[in-house]
Amino acid sequence: MSRKRITISFFALTVLCIVGLHAQDMNVLEKGGNNTKIALNTIRSLNFNAGNLNINLKDGTPLSVSLENVRSLKFFVITDVETPVLSLGEKVQLYPNPAKDLITISVFQEQQSNVDIRIISLDGRTVYNEKVPYIGNNPFSIDISNWQQGIYGVIVDNGKSVYTGKFIKIN
Repeated sequence: MSRKRITISFFALTVLCIVGLHAQDMNVLEKGGNNTKIALNTIRSLNFNAGNLNINLKDGTPLSVSLENVRSLKFFVITDVETPVLSLGEKVQLYPNPAKDLITISVFQEQQSNVDIRIISLDGRTVYNEKVPYIGNNPFSIDISNWQQGIYGVIVDNGKSVYTGKFIKIN
């Protein structure tokens, strides 16, 4: 694989890592059933004043809810990825995401060809690199149980197309 191709793939992977993550959230559930979900990174300030929960967002929007009407206020501290199955283009899937012990990669291809699978840590180190013989439509699993917790990029190259994605390793 050429150096330019690797650089482009890693850049695309980095963008996907940043865009695909959700910030930690705060959910305000009111007695009437209204549920307001607010990303913590959008909140400028939060205070309780005169029986109200007052939230000032970074864009200048104020929100106020009477504490009498609040059924619950929850903070979600786990950062996650939007979908458990990540489609890396139309022919590659990576799951589960987040993963603890194993990740599985499915490559759907009509022609018999080897698949180069490379996994890169966010600091740019290649932590896994294997040229897998034709796997058809059979899933290929990788043991990640001893890896450090964090975000990893995946590059799948079947010789004609390069697919990039990411997953989160949890403990």
